[in-house]
Amino acid sequence: MQKRPRKKTPVVDSDVLTLAEAAALLRVHPFTLRKRAMAWGVPHRRMGAEWRFSREVLTAWVQGRDAVREFPPP
Repeated sequence: MQKRPRKKTPVVDSDVLTLAEAAALLRVHPFTLRKRAMAWGVPHRRMGAEWRFSREVLTAWVQGRDAVREFPPP
Protein backbone atom coordinates (compact mmCIF):
# COMPACT_ATOMS: atom_id res chain seq x y z
CA MET A 1 0.00 0.00 0.00
CA GLN A 2 1.37 3.37 -1.01
CA LYS A 3 1.55 6.23 1.42
CA ARG A 4 -0.25 9.41 0.51
CA PRO A 5 2.05 12.34 -0.07
CA ARG A 6 2.01 14.75 2.84
CA LYS A 7 0.45 18.11 2.22
CA LYS A 8 3.03 20.84 2.14
CA THR A 9 2.89 23.37 4.92
CA PRO A 10 2.46 26.84 3.43
CA VAL A 11 5.49 29.09 3.46
CA VAL A 12 4.90 31.80 6.02
CA ASP A 13 7.22 34.67 5.11
CA SER A 14 4.82 37.54 4.53
CA ASP A 15 3.42 40.16 6.91
CA VAL A 16 -0.10 39.43 5.65
CA LEU A 17 -1.11 35.78 5.95
CA THR A 18 -3.79 33.71 4.26
CA LEU A 19 -6.01 31.47 6.36
CA ALA A 20 -3.79 28.46 5.58
CA GLU A 21 -0.59 30.36 6.41
CA ALA A 22 -2.01 31.72 9.68
CA ALA A 23 -3.23 28.23 10.62
CA ALA A 24 0.24 26.81 9.89
CA LEU A 25 1.81 29.54 12.03
CA LEU A 26 -0.51 28.66 14.92
CA ARG A 27 -0.27 24.91 14.21
CA VAL A 28 -4.02 24.44 13.94
CA HIS A 29 -6.27 23.29 11.11
CA PRO A 30 -7.57 26.12 8.88
CA PHE A 31 -11.17 25.11 9.68
CA THR A 32 -10.43 25.47 13.41
CA LEU A 33 -8.86 28.90 12.91
CA ARG A 34 -11.84 30.08 10.85
CA LYS A 35 -14.27 28.95 13.59
CA ARG A 36 -12.17 30.57 16.32
CA ALA A 37 -11.78 33.79 14.36
CA MET A 38 -15.56 34.14 14.30
CA ALA A 39 -16.22 32.90 17.85
CA TRP A 40 -13.25 34.25 19.81
CA GLY A 41 -12.52 37.39 17.86
CA VAL A 42 -9.18 36.33 16.43
CA PRO A 43 -8.20 39.51 14.54
CA HIS A 44 -8.66 39.12 10.80
CA ARG A 45 -10.03 40.78 7.68
CA ARG A 46 -12.29 39.28 5.06
CA MET A 47 -11.94 40.16 1.41
CA GLY A 48 -14.92 38.50 -0.18
CA ALA A 49 -14.40 34.80 0.50
CA GLU A 50 -10.72 35.25 1.37
CA TRP A 51 -9.42 35.60 4.94
CA ARG A 52 -6.31 37.61 5.79
CA PHE A 53 -4.38 37.85 9.06
CA SER A 54 -1.64 40.26 10.06
CA ARG A 55 1.36 38.34 11.40
CA GLU A 56 2.15 41.11 13.91
CA VAL A 57 -1.44 41.41 15.17
CA LEU A 58 -1.95 37.64 15.30
CA THR A 59 1.28 37.15 17.26
CA ALA A 60 0.28 39.89 19.71
CA TRP A 61 -3.18 38.32 20.11
CA VAL A 62 -1.70 34.88 20.84
CA GLN A 63 0.68 36.35 23.41
CA GLY A 64 -2.24 38.07 25.12
CA ARG A 65 -1.05 41.57 24.38
CA ASP A 66 -3.91 43.99 23.94
CA ALA A 67 -1.90 46.85 22.42
CA VAL A 68 -2.65 45.88 18.83
CA ARG A 69 -6.23 44.80 18.36
CA GLU A 70 -6.85 45.22 14.63
CA PHE A 71 -5.10 45.60 11.36
CA PRO A 72 -3.62 49.03 10.96
CA PRO A 73 -5.64 51.18 8.57
CA PRO A 74 -4.67 50.78 4.90
